[in-house]
Amino acid sequence: MTATALAADDLREDVSLRTAYRLLWLAVVFDLLAFGVGFDWDRRWHATHAFEDFFSPPHLFIYSMHLFATITLAYIAFTPDLRRWFGPTFRVPSVPFPIPGAIGLAGAGFGVVALAGVFDAIWHTTFGLDETNWSFPHSMLGWGLFVAFLGITSCRVALREWRPIGWLSAAVFGFLIARPQRSASRVRSRRTCRPR
Repeated sequence: MTATALAADDLREDVSLRTAYRLLWLAVVFDLLAFGVGFDWDRRWHATHAFEDFFSPPHLFIYSMHLFATITLAYIAFTPDLRRWFGPTFRVPSVPFPIPGAIGLAGAGFGVVALAGVFDAIWHTTFGLDETNWSFPHSMLGWGLFVAFLGITSCRVALREWRPIGWLSAAVFGFLIARPQRSASRVRSRRTCRPR
């Protein structure tokens, strides 16, 4: 192999790693918007607006931002040059390629969050605003977020060999892991049920 070919391979590897790293951070930003900004907006919204249906602006914001994070993670998972950076793989029968464990863990959490969203819509449609964080869909959402954020954090840890973890990464990923547990342990007592 010539020196030019080796240099081209090194450049391609560097671009692949840089893209994987940036896309991981993009997924993190989408989820920080969804669950950092969106949850607080949702809490305020329900305190000041009568419940009409599940599709309030905060809920649409939360689920669309999380969908963008899911699409970003799926793009990483389905692109061979990107997923190879995220550690050891395992096989899933319905997937034609091996999946890195970190991406699989995050994807499983994202799937639980999506399912919790469906149950949350059914719950709110049936019971209105009558809720706590311990309702079935909210508990499921909290655990799904915890698993998803453990997976996203595992993705970042998998990149540490090429992109060392600095204080900012440690703070952001620590927040991601702590946030769902903080939200799940707090009952939304400020919300009030208003007659329709």
